Amino acid sequence: MCIRGNDRARHCRSGNGGVGTRPHVPRRADRWCGRRCCGRCGGSVLGVRSWFGGRTVAAIGRERDLRYGFSSTVVNNSRRGYPINVVDPSNSTPTDFMVAAVYLYFSNGKDVPMPAAPRFEGWPSRQWDKHLLLLDTSTCRTRELLNVQPPGENDTARPFNMWYADAVVSFDLTSNAYPNGSANAAGVSMFAGLVRYDEVAAGRINHALAIGMSEISPGEPIWPAYNTDGRSTNPDAPRMGSRFRLRSDVDISTLGPQARVVAEALRDYGAIVVDTGPGITITGEPDLRWNDADLAGLASLGADDLELVDISSMIVDPSTHQARRRV
Repeated sequence: MCIRGNDRARHCRSGNGGVGTRPHVPRRADRWCGRRCCGRCGGSVLGVRSWFGGRTVAAIGRERDLRYGFSSTVVNNSRRGYPINVVDPSNSTPTDFMVAAVYLYFSNGKDVPMPAAPRFEGWPSRQWDKHLLLLDTSTCRTRELLNVQPPGENDTARPFNMWYADAVVSFDLTSNAYPNGSANAAGVSMFAGLVRYDEVAAGRINHALAIGMSEISPGEPIWPAYNTDGRSTNPDAPRMGSRFRLRSDVDISTLGPQARVVAEALRDYGAIVVDTGPGITITGEPDLRWNDADLAGLASLGADDLELVDISSMIVDPSTHQARRRV
């Protein structure tokens, strides 16, 4: 079910000029199905006490702790996380990008709404995979770019004085349809699963999280993912798109206020494996208001506190992100 009309506007704007606390993905998209929905729909848990779920958790490494991949602290001129640049026609300029030939078939580098001072992965610098995320509130779309390089930096784009990106993908936030490609390994929106400060400050994250894992199978990905960069040789390693959640019997009462909200979302909505990364890393947006000492408490949780969820009964159509809910 797509968000239209006033719902669409409300879900794409916030009063403070930032991303705000409103959800930005369709209500029935895959990331919106939580523990209660899974239960009503008959989704089963392949948990640590089951043969299959236990072997998968073991493949991750039971000793691995959760990491938070977003912060307020600058280390080596960079912060962890993916900044969200909120744009509209009043604060951005349509800009054409040169795109890598190998990704031209799914990229659209035309009229990318670029702010005057974009924030990249690694903000305040530009680091690692050099992602750029843009949320256009006038169209309710995101632009998600990989390996962004300004004019003069890329050898191919330099003669044309153009911005360059390996890939430029647009996601319609009012639709459950799959895009033609993505800027991450799983083939899903990077924006949709990010932990954002305003959500945590409001006391609740109303969507599943996105996580990276170091052990991912090269086998066929699981819905909602449709691609993988998995390289693990462990036959029990989770496939890209697998959904894990925090077991309900895990005590999170001693966590700080920020870490506890993240843990509650992990318990109620779960987390989808969307990329290869160090350990078990929850992705989010960097923000000056994060309390890194508080978030560090997530390290008290580990792979042994997770359970693997079978969500096959929730899939309405494997070619879309729509999830089945009973009302």
